[in-house]
Amino acid sequence: MNEMTWGFPIVVYLFLAGLGAGSFCLAAITSKRNGEGWEACARLAFLLAPFAIAAGLLILIFDLGYQTRFWMTLTVLNIYSPMSVGVWLLSIFFMVSVLAAMFWLTPSERRRIPWIGRLSLWSRQKWKRRIGAIGVPFALGVSIYTGVLLSACALPLWRSLILPFFFFLSALSLGIEGGAILGIAALRKSNPDAMKEPLQ
Repeated sequence: MNEMTWGFPIVVYLFLAGLGAGSFCLAAITSKRNGEGWEACARLAFLLAPFAIAAGLLILIFDLGYQTRFWMTLTVLNIYSPMSVGVWLLSIFFMVSVLAAMFWLTPSERRRIPWIGRLSLWSRQKWKRRIGAIGVPFALGVSIYTGVLLSACALPLWRSLILPFFFFLSALSLGIEGGAILGIAALRKSNPDAMKEPLQ
């Protein structure tokens, strides 16, 4: 029986996937609160998510060995394959996280993006708040599926039903820490007095 072996690129991917999924969940939670501190956490966490997922996807593509045909993995969905489901989850979550990030860019930042940045959609506050709730199920799916993938392999050490739960917790904690650190750093620079707002 051939055992599944993964190198350092996959380790980095797992880190980035957890960072992206967890930061998106943090952003979705903090975007429901009012206050400059909450706004800063939501904005930076929403912006962090697509960059982390994009970097992870690039690492996966280069690790495949046939980079020019990576798109073929999106032509078929096999619900019995953790790898196939994971690719679709990652792709959908990446698109949702990009949309969320667009809503949380400032108008001047969006105007620098050709054509799409000038759409009136981005000024709709209702969708700005809803996009987090839409993306959370996909973020949670991404945080869990890597553990499912590992637990389905041939190595006895990884064949545990509790492994997906550990991956879920580690992804959330990593993303929350990453998004919070960026939010606090940005807020400390722009308005130190607002640092107390998330603690109220």
